[in-house]
Amino acid sequence: MRQSRIDQKDQQLASYLHEAYRGTARLCLNRVSGFGPFVRQPKREIINHLKSIFSEDGCRRLAPQNRIPITISEAGLALALRGSNLSAKDLFDLSNDTLPLLKVPQNIEVVCLHGRQRIEAGREYLAPDDQWWAVDIYLQCSCANLIDSGELNYL
Repeated sequence: MRQSRIDQKDQQLASYLHEAYRGTARLCLNRVSGFGPFVRQPKREIINHLKSIFSEDGCRRLAPQNRIPITISEAGLALALRGSNLSAKDLFDLSNDTLPLLKVPQNIEVVCLHGRQRIEAGREYLAPDDQWWAVDIYLQCSCANLIDSGELNYL
């Protein structure tokens, strides 16, 4: 019985991810305005460790496994696309050498679902004019049962 409830949650999560995913882009780190309820508080030892890795191996911020999942409202994403001179299709075009830069207005909330330690390390390590990270973009949802359980933190 327990496994069927887990399978049902997995199906809900997969469905949400499929419906809410809007693509991938570069995002300035200073545009992350909040963190999901299950995102850990910054830990100095982890941040320092990441900065050491960045120094030795680079940030690898474009690597798919290092992308940071974020949520944004549909209206906020539309404004960001307009202000960035991008179309929604541009966020799915991974054929270029670089991802498009999504310029999110200051009044639009961007919530990080996990990756806070990377964000904090990047803010400290990267040059001020180079503080961006690759993000996977999801629309904010009303799926409180997934968010409350922390399921979206396993993206």
